[in-house]
Amino acid sequence: MNLSIFNPDTGTLIHQEFTLHKHLVVREMDGFRWFHLGGSSVQSLMDLHCTKKIVLPVYQSMLLFLLWKGENLQILNLGMGAGGFERALQVSPHINVTSVEQDPQIAAMARNYFFLPDTVQVYIQSAQQFIEQNHNQYDIVLCDIFIEHKHCQCINDLNFYQNLHKSMKQSGVALINLFVETELQLLDILQGVHNVFSYSALIEFTDYKNIVLIVSDLPIPAKEQLFVSNKNGNNSSGIDFDNMINHLYHIKKS
Repeated sequence: MNLSIFNPDTGTLIHQEFTLHKHLVVREMDGFRWFHLGGSSVQSLMDLHCTKKIVLPVYQSMLLFLLWKGENLQILNLGMGAGGFERALQVSPHINVTSVEQDPQIAAMARNYFFLPDTVQVYIQSAQQFIEQNHNQYDIVLCDIFIEHKHCQCINDLNFYQNLHKSMKQSGVALINLFVETELQLLDILQGVHNVFSYSALIEFTDYKNIVLIVSDLPIPAKEQLFVSNKNGNNSSGIDFDNMINHLYHIKKS
């Protein structure tokens, strides 16, 4: 999908306000609704004809865990944004999502314009603050905490991964959306990850600079196993994960 057509000047303006010194804009065109925050990048894109569908491939790939994890899952979503994961995962009654969003205005936008389910409880905190104070453990952690290609500084902090680890069950898996501009940036992040987690893998994309990092203390399934699960339709999302699996690379600890 060509995201350049969804820019801050196209479509119908639905809502705008200033939040944390950034211009928050919600727009709509051709059956899609999206928002920008302080720039031209699309932060979230929703299909108005199927609001529970994840549209963008990067976010689709972050649901890859559905191919090998059970149905009864406690999920922590760090950086809720417009609530795409919350909408997509509400179709399963055995999945419970705890949502964290730093900006209360973005959380309000998700409820008012992006059909965030009323049942979703949102903690208004930074991801770093939440996992520092958290005493629960989750099966899955989804982490998407960058705006306009800039990560929160905690992504490079060993303490962040240590706190992330203690927030996960022993069998837990975390999927982290990264935007890295240099190989050195990625190596710095992987060094921190490998100090804490036993296994890691990357999903790369041909049309996006994003990388999704998967970390766990248990082995991440091999491509062959994931292809079989995908073929058998072993998930509730309706997503065909074959292309993501093709671009999955397991990383060996040095």
